[in-house]
Amino acid sequence: MSPGGESNFQTLVRRRNHVGPVFHPTLRRTQEVIRRPEWVRRAGEAVAHRGSVGIVGLFALMFANCFGGGYGFEDTVGAAGPLVTLVVCLILPWVWSLPTGLAVAELSTAVPSNSGVLMWVNAAFPPYVSFFCIITTVFITFVGNATYPSLTSAYVTGIVSLNKGAEVGVKIGVIVFCCVLNCSGIELVGSACVVVCVVAMMPFLILSFQQIFTHGLDGQAIAHVNASSIDWASFLSMVTWNYANIENAGAMVEEVSNPKKTFPIMMVPLMFSSYIAYLLPMLAGVSALGPHQNWADWQAGRWPQIAYIISGDWLKYYLFAGSIVSGVGFTLTSMCCTSRLLAGMGTMEMFPKRISRIIGYYHPTIGTPIPAIVLNATVTLIFCVSFDFGDVVAMCQSLYCLRMLLIYASLIKLRIDHPDLPRPYALPCNTVAAALCLVPSAIFCFAAAIVSSMVSLAIGLSLVAFLILVGIGSYLYCRYVARNGFQGVIVQCEASDDDDVPAEDDGEGPPLSRGVFYNDGYDERQGELILGIFPTGQCPSPIGNGSGTATDVTGEPEKTFSGGGFGRTSPTGMMSSFSAQREMTGLYDLPTTNGNDDEKPARPNGEGRGFTN
Repeated sequence: MSPGGESNFQTLVRRRNHVGPVFHPTLRRTQEVIRRPEWVRRAGEAVAHRGSVGIVGLFALMFANCFGGGYGFEDTVGAAGPLVTLVVCLILPWVWSLPTGLAVAELSTAVPSNSGVLMWVNAAFPPYVSFFCIITTVFITFVGNATYPSLTSAYVTGIVSLNKGAEVGVKIGVIVFCCVLNCSGIELVGSACVVVCVVAMMPFLILSFQQIFTHGLDGQAIAHVNASSIDWASFLSMVTWNYANIENAGAMVEEVSNPKKTFPIMMVPLMFSSYIAYLLPMLAGVSALGPHQNWADWQAGRWPQIAYIISGDWLKYYLFAGSIVSGVGFTLTSMCCTSRLLAGMGTMEMFPKRISRIIGYYHPTIGTPIPAIVLNATVTLIFCVSFDFGDVVAMCQSLYCLRMLLIYASLIKLRIDHPDLPRPYALPCNTVAAALCLVPSAIFCFAAAIVSSMVSLAIGLSLVAFLILVGIGSYLYCRYVARNGFQGVIVQCEASDDDDVPAEDDGEGPPLSRGVFYNDGYDERQGELILGIFPTGQCPSPIGNGSGTATDVTGEPEKTFSGGGFGRTSPTGMMSSFSAQREMTGLYDLPTTNGNDDEKPARPNGEGRGFTN
């Protein structure tokens, strides 16, 4: 019998080892959504300025965060020579960066949260895997952020001789400036990044075009390769560092205008921009120095020497100035993205609730996570002033590549486990094809992680020790401390056709907020409740263990289900919200959609459109 024909029927709901009957209202459609704490709607990432970053601003943010010009690319040429570097960097954007970017576009719109990779992994895997990802992200964040002010200080030292105290002053100035700018709003950061991109790239364009149009390219120098002298460990470490951070785009999804179109459209020109940022200056520089140059001299600081050879002192100092601006841009965008990841840890409530609300707080007017930005800036300042990381950066790149494997696995697992999860943008293929598309990227990440750790024996042993200790610690923490896991799991909502609401974002279709369910708790405990219902009005507890009343922001009883209209209270005052059990839909033969009034994604048996496996 169809449930639509009888409103007062029962179904069995499993509570770990206990099965009991639970009443629920008429069910018409299944929607899978991400669950977040109720306070996030009032003072968390939900108050971020939606639609404040367009395609130009997002491109500038990601270019400054991922490429930022040829600064830091010199060591790549020194490790493998120009020909190997040219071939790898021609292929890598399409084999690694673009698939990663499109995977990020799907995950960002399916699990819309500034928590980014942390929320994706948490939604797909058990809590101990999520906590492992969190610890790894914290390590990568603070060590990576600390390298950029140090890099800027090194560029300043190339122009003006500085003592130790002055170098520290430069680092402090860069961090404070970027902290203030980030606290002022992502709109200002996006505009600043446009300026950074222009200023940082202009000297490289002048250098490249002047060499090409006045002296041409030297094919003999470009074709140089010495297989016996290639340092593969350093080369892969530097290549991954220069093409990294594309996944950070997911940490700004709450503030991107029409992300389901902006993300994929932005990715292709971003890939081509890597050729202008890296390969064009490299070809010009190698040609200017000729075939008999000392390739070991290709290290950080090589560009000003090349600029002097091509055009004299003026371009040399212009390039120095551009390098300083680029270093500030790296710091600015890195702080912007990673601060939102730190705020995401508060959103996921990995800390006690009071601390989580402080770290995850977004200013209601400015729309920025000010406590997370200040914390990020403070720890970054301590790290870059107190430590000299050296080869620790190579270890960070190994961990970064391993974390990328978790991102790819999250996309596939979410497609398999949660086919009803709305995906405003999705890779245009089924699950098997998507997995095959990500295989080359996964192989590269795994190989780069292993080879990069071979920079030295100490780095290799440190990486193994880190993985073992953090892995065991994550399991024990989630087993004995955070036994209920973290916020950000996926639940299933059953809603009627009259629950639809019009779109309110800049694009077509339903807003991203429709993929979010804000939960007040009501004695429901993560991990304990696999299937259950959450009351949204004055009503007796459906299972007789307490009752509660949902309230809106003003404190009045809430009469509608928040999360973009997935459900409203039924005549009985309740609305069902089920954790992911795909069998429920088939059990009741419910008509479902994917949230865009389109046919729902396909089941594994091939019915319907979408993600078959």
